[in-house]
Amino acid sequence: MLTRSLPVRRSVVLPVALLAMALLPPFSTLARAQAVERVIYASVLDASGKPVTGVQPTDVAVREDGVAREVLRVAPATEPMQVALLVDNSASSASEIVNIRDAIEAFIAAMAGTHAVSIVGIADRPTVLADSTTDRIALKRGVGRLFTQSNAGMYLLDAIVETSRGFRKREAARPVIVSITTEGVEFSHARHQDVLEALALIDRYDTELTSKAYTLTGGSVTSSVDGLGEAEFYGRYAQAIEERFPGRWLGKVVAQALPKADVQRFKDHGISIYHPNYEVWDKRLFSLISPGKERYVGREEWHRRIFDAADVFGARYVIPNFVAGVEMAKPFGFETVDEAITSTTEGLDYFMSRGITPRFTTWCPEPTTPLGRDNPEGAPLEYHVRLLEAYRAALSRHGLKPPPGYGVAGAGNAVFSVSSFMDTLDPEEVTVEEAVPA
Repeated sequence: MLTRSLPVRRSVVLPVALLAMALLPPFSTLARAQAVERVIYASVLDASGKPVTGVQPTDVAVREDGVAREVLRVAPATEPMQVALLVDNSASSASEIVNIRDAIEAFIAAMAGTHAVSIVGIADRPTVLADSTTDRIALKRGVGRLFTQSNAGMYLLDAIVETSRGFRKREAARPVIVSITTEGVEFSHARHQDVLEALALIDRYDTELTSKAYTLTGGSVTSSVDGLGEAEFYGRYAQAIEERFPGRWLGKVVAQALPKADVQRFKDHGISIYHPNYEVWDKRLFSLISPGKERYVGREEWHRRIFDAADVFGARYVIPNFVAGVEMAKPFGFETVDEAITSTTEGLDYFMSRGITPRFTTWCPEPTTPLGRDNPEGAPLEYHVRLLEAYRAALSRHGLKPPPGYGVAGAGNAVFSVSSFMDTLDPEEVTVEEAVPA
């Protein structure tokens, strides 16, 4: 179930018939007999932001992977939500704890009374500060118990796992998890057994095999975790997944540009696509924007390792990412769009001339960071339009296909945020294994 409803807006429930056999006509008797009813939540607002009343099934269109789904009923979403509010009160929250309390109180004022809310602190270990209740007074007492733990780290993943188990045990009808976090370090203990448990649930209920891939990521391991280096630390997850669910999902990993022997371990453990992200092309900006990569590996060595990885996975399956627009970040970046596009295109040609197809994500400045404070608007629209043109031209110039793992290319086919660039590319004949979304 996908939830996109907001508590202060009127929502509608859309029971959607998902056809078990996609090739059958949508209204055939056999298709209806094999249909599985699903419920999604959607906020329906007019141009001024006000709720729309009297919505009918014929007013709503639902498409999945480009296929129209039949809407059976539309009704107000009156069933209360069960909301778990996970709050970072670790040492990194010290400067923000007052603002966090204020935000939670405003959240409670909007939610409680109709919807049940619980408050869980995630410093040191998940700790319930207020049990699930609609009582605003009880919840405010929970807010009063929220203090920064000065010597504690954040355990968000552990809290999500425990909260999800609690929802499942109580058979919560409309469960929602909301997290408030800082930029502190994540210290959760969740291991591959927890991942396998979650994937087992997905495999059990995803009868139409709509989930196609998984991505392993979590930052660089510069020393060791659990006595393991980066390749073995992430590789054990892939190995456990492949042993339990052989061939069920396409495995991806986002990690450092590692030495060739470590990259081979990823491949041996069952990973199919490797993302050693280079972030920004320009040499000067690389050292300023990615100082950790420069310090621990170095730009030239990072690039050399990307090429070595192509010997292991094949060039098409090594897809380094760069952040589109960050090369224009003040005060260090390029001042003109022409300069930025020229630099980034140089990087595209460098990799594509060797058969490696980078992808890119759009830079979204974080307002509390130095770059975010200096660049609240990000890169100009002209830059992004011209980058899409340059990217498409580079693929054509080097005779390359769109990168695998991001769905089918062509207008209107993008399936998630980091595949939007696929909309601007020529439709290609891509195998099902290559086209799956991340």
